[in-house]
Amino acid sequence: MSQVVTKFPTSTTVIVSGWNNPTNAYAEDGNCTYSSTNNAEQKYGGWNFTTSDIPGGSTINKVEFGAKHYEAPPSGYIDYTTVKYVNSSGSSTSTQLTTRTTLTWDWWDITSLESSWDLTKLNNADCRIIMTEASGGGCFSEDTFFIRLAENGEKELVNVRDVKPGDMLYAYLLSDDVFDFVKVKEVRCSDAEEWITLYLAPFYKHSKTTGEMFAYQSHFTYTAVQPCPVWHEGVEDGKYVRFIAREVYERLRSGQALWMPYKTKLSKRTVRVPIQRAELHVRKAKAYNVILERRDAMPCLEEFHPNDIEFLERHGYPMKRFIDEIPVPMVTKVTVYVDAVALRVTFTPPAAAVPRNIGDSLASAVVNV
Repeated sequence: MSQVVTKFPTSTTVIVSGWNNPTNAYAEDGNCTYSSTNNAEQKYGGWNFTTSDIPGGSTINKVEFGAKHYEAPPSGYIDYTTVKYVNSSGSSTSTQLTTRTTLTWDWWDITSLESSWDLTKLNNADCRIIMTEASGGGCFSEDTFFIRLAENGEKELVNVRDVKPGDMLYAYLLSDDVFDFVKVKEVRCSDAEEWITLYLAPFYKHSKTTGEMFAYQSHFTYTAVQPCPVWHEGVEDGKYVRFIAREVYERLRSGQALWMPYKTKLSKRTVRVPIQRAELHVRKAKAYNVILERRDAMPCLEEFHPNDIEFLERHGYPMKRFIDEIPVPMVTKVTVYVDAVALRVTFTPPAAAVPRNIGDSLASAVVNV
């Protein structure tokens, strides 16, 4: 009768940096290793199988590599937990696990990736996890502005059409929990036809020209597949989920209340601003994807139409003052979480000794065969 034994790793090695607290995957305890870095790769080993786990003479029927994981967005998935196995000959094979919204075990059958299995191969098993960000993804409209470090050392707002490799853009660094300028690695431009504009609840500021209070409503236009960080009822305070922009639009239409998180330099506390409404636009226009050198960097951005700029300037808030006095949201990164990884082996123990009677009368004896 088949038996199953599951072992957790006791060692780990960085292949491509980007996994935070990788030793958290040694045990199934709710403490996760996590990554927002595309292609970050972590190796696990030290499985410590013994004959107490799998007796000598057993037949190994199946070997599975598993991960208890989940990905940040509950729908419109754009990131995956990939598992990889490097066999004893050095050949590697990988597969993407099913995307999950809560910590869930998924198992990958790697039996056929070795010609045969024994304790030595099990204990030397080279098992890896990789954060994978799907190709495609979302982009920004031509009305998007970023905060750039000017040549004189001052901050300035720059239109996405004028951003170029080598520019230093203001961003929140997830790993370090600080704001800083990060170099632009690449700017990609493509055509898009489906756009979503999100309008946040207005905020009120004191006019520096009239002395009265005025209202300004921030808005952002993304391609329909751009991931957006949102908070809604039922999500734990301090946490948020990621929906693609099209789903934000659909949820708002159905009457669900959603908020966008803001994080400012002056306060590490994340505040929530209601998303008041969303609009769907079908038009062919250029979409821009700004890629920073640090994968954990979340750039700060704002969208302005020409009338927005004129309106703010009339109240004494030119671009520089807007940067300094009005908080702007960030584009957040997708994140994958892994609570634990494990090897699961299904085997058949050797047959037990069976007593049999041989011979007659005084010459008879019982032997085990």
